[in-house]
Amino acid sequence: MDTDSKLNLLSHIFPDFDKVTLLELLVSCEGSVGKAKKLILGDGITDDTEELNTPEKESVPNIVEVPEAQVENIVLQEKRKIEDTIEAESSLSKIVKFQKLNPPLTNRTVTLYSKHDIESVLPNIKIYPKFLQKQLADDVLDNLVSQKMLFKAKQFYIAGSLCKSSQKTAVFGDSDQVDYDPVYQDGVTKPLKMTPELIKCRILIDQKVNMVLQKYHEDSQDKADFLIHENWQSDFCVGNYFPDNKSHLDWHTDKLTNIGPLPTIASISFGATRIFRLRRSNPTNSTIYNILLPNNTLLIMLPSTQELYKHSVPTLKDSLVRPHSKFGESRFSLTFRMSYPEFEKNKVYCDKCKKQMILRRLFKGEDIGYYVWMCMGSFKGVNCKGFKYARFSGRTGESEFATTHKSKATRWLSSLEK
Repeated sequence: MDTDSKLNLLSHIFPDFDKVTLLELLVSCEGSVGKAKKLILGDGITDDTEELNTPEKESVPNIVEVPEAQVENIVLQEKRKIEDTIEAESSLSKIVKFQKLNPPLTNRTVTLYSKHDIESVLPNIKIYPKFLQKQLADDVLDNLVSQKMLFKAKQFYIAGSLCKSSQKTAVFGDSDQVDYDPVYQDGVTKPLKMTPELIKCRILIDQKVNMVLQKYHEDSQDKADFLIHENWQSDFCVGNYFPDNKSHLDWHTDKLTNIGPLPTIASISFGATRIFRLRRSNPTNSTIYNILLPNNTLLIMLPSTQELYKHSVPTLKDSLVRPHSKFGESRFSLTFRMSYPEFEKNKVYCDKCKKQMILRRLFKGEDIGYYVWMCMGSFKGVNCKGFKYARFSGRTGESEFATTHKSKATRWLSSLEK
């Protein structure tokens, strides 16, 4: 069996693991599918790999040498294991009891259907169905469809191979000064001008976010001085276009490079109804929560969501819940974000290769919780593992913006993780 066939087999068995991670496991297990499967089932994986991306020359995965009947049998066995754990929760009323964000380590999947259930189980998620007036929502979607050719796949390197994202991306903003994500350099970073429809949408979302943040700050125990809790104003929007049911985003956290620690991100969905998933970043076998996002649904990820959780839009057979009446399987998501001006002025560069660094939080080991700067050279085909600890001592990190000393580094602490 060749490598592609082995990867496809592992992807069928473990659909929630991205292909890059599975390839690394396969290599570490000397190409043995059996050993890789045993390693996943035994120890799990604590990894911070970003979106699932397929090599440029690869199209829709096909299993070449594995008999279809054998694959279906293996997949059926794995699905039954998951279904057995789901059956233990016979009603959503049982799920709502998990108030402390401390899900059991079962790797099960639970679908949350109502606003009450979602916000009870995931207190840092706020959701608003039918957020915009119908006419404005229709106008925004029509506008996005008319510009769909401007959305581009992200291209970058992983393990020396040129890869591209499954979904397509465009950035909307009023300024060329916001470098929303330095990793991708294929025309994706150049912002498109916001249309009148998008501007109206942004104004309404900014108002809602500020109302939510005010309440969040009153109730929250997180009092970090760099936490934005008022006057939140999005200055750019990252749009993702999912042309069909095969388009997806795998498990990832949004990079903090220009939106800073403890960010708020507001995402609104248009078009087909797709599943949005969340799970704790550590450990990786935490409960997976499914949230259905119909057309014109606003989802706000409050501070600590990026620190605590990973999220994804899966490409499973049943991930397309309902096509749009006019545009079928097409779906757009617009994620509105507020950048830190100080971060834009004080970019951090790698001491080794001089490439710009990206801001992240560590998820495992003794350093769990620390903010760090990581070299992005590997995304551009440069073999560099540059690393610095990060420190933020003011609301916009104006003093001691970057440091190499762990003793001075900022560590994200929250009662939610205790």
